[in-house]
Amino acid sequence: MRSYLLLILLLVLGFLWSCKPDDNVLEGDVQALQFSTDTLTFDTVFTTIGSVTRWITICNPTSRDMVLDEIRLVDQANGVFRLNIDGIPGNQASNVLIPSKDSIYIFAEVTVDPNNASNPLVIYDQIDCRIGTKSRSATLQAWGQDAYFHYGEVLRNQSITWASDKPHVVLRNDSFPGLGIDSFSALTIPAGSEIYVQNGAGIFVDGDLTIGDASSQDSVIIQSNRIENPPAFPLDNLPGQWFGIVLFGGSTANIGHTVINESTYGVMGRFALANDFSGFIDDAGRPTINLNRVTIKNAQISALLALNSTINAVNCDFFGAGGQLVSLALGGDYTFSHCTMYNSGISGSSRDAPLLGISNQASNQGTGAIHPFGIENVQFTNCIINGSLPDEVEVIAEDSSTIQLSYCLIRSQNLVNASITNQCIFNEIPGFIDPGLRNFKLTETSIARDAGLSLGILVDRGNRARNGMPDIGCWEYQ
Repeated sequence: MRSYLLLILLLVLGFLWSCKPDDNVLEGDVQALQFSTDTLTFDTVFTTIGSVTRWITICNPTSRDMVLDEIRLVDQANGVFRLNIDGIPGNQASNVLIPSKDSIYIFAEVTVDPNNASNPLVIYDQIDCRIGTKSRSATLQAWGQDAYFHYGEVLRNQSITWASDKPHVVLRNDSFPGLGIDSFSALTIPAGSEIYVQNGAGIFVDGDLTIGDASSQDSVIIQSNRIENPPAFPLDNLPGQWFGIVLFGGSTANIGHTVINESTYGVMGRFALANDFSGFIDDAGRPTINLNRVTIKNAQISALLALNSTINAVNCDFFGAGGQLVSLALGGDYTFSHCTMYNSGISGSSRDAPLLGISNQASNQGTGAIHPFGIENVQFTNCIINGSLPDEVEVIAEDSSTIQLSYCLIRSQNLVNASITNQCIFNEIPGFIDPGLRNFKLTETSIARDAGLSLGILVDRGNRARNGMPDIGCWEYQ
């Protein structure tokens, strides 16, 4: 019996010993480590604003466990990169076990110090893995960009023009959720500017806002300030990353050659708090929104939402929204000429609302209001209104005599032969180059070619000349 017990004890000790890391790891073993990438790159990161978290894996492909004497960030003094090594925060770790045929994760973040330079700077560091005197390393690389930062900034009694030599970053704070322009102020954002807005922040206008120049070759870009694009969670073109541009009663926005991307609401005419629409019946207090050569895309709810507002849109394209792409409610005065509107929804959400909504009503969760005088004016001319639903236009109005869609290409069953349409083409494929890739330029065989009405609009969305028989939509076939 004693011999059996001794044998069992020896077997148990042998098993436990086999589970221990090999204390005789050779220095050369470190060269066998496999990194998931040789260089972990952070796309453009704004100074003072931390990046998203990215990671690298270190795999031990050998048949023996490996204990690294040290994993460390080489240049710890610069304070730019921060590591989490196998679940433990810190830029250095000792005696790190990587079992045979297994791997560990190293997570990294970066914050770039300001350098007051217009051009991006590149920062490098290394993650060093060492056994004895032998080591292997992976490179960390970050592109940093200095910028003008606006933390909960509200313009009061001033008219200013932003510089365009560096990007502008709009951030919220406890005092204000982004950038504000009061009723006695005006802000001009010149052509060529880049505006990046923090999650949850927006641009709120009670005065005058001018963005870009429709005659300029240089566009203005307005999008989320998260411009890194990690493979595991791409942020590029992700809707709902910032709130949008909001105009209050009596304000004015003139927006030309601008791309507005990744918002919740691209542009909103009036903003209702607690579903109170009572103050929006006042026609004299309408905000005025002029859009010329403007793209609004990838909106979580609506690219353009207007409550009893005045809108004039020329050569614009709107596409990609989780709700109604263009919603015109509670009356108003709206003119759209040579615009392209397309909606097949956004990733991660189902779609049941038509692309275009026109109504003299506004409601939310059972409360709302009706404009007693109906809709003053709605004119859509030479516009493409197309999407993934069989009916992409919804009209709710007791009196629709002030609504007219002329020379438009429309996807709708309900509006065929309707009195509010004139010389429109229904339910034909528009002939876009590739709507899946968001290329809404026309093919040579597009039914929209030479099918529009001459309005005296001489150029298209790309500032290219239109011919005497203009195409429907914002792009003229070239």
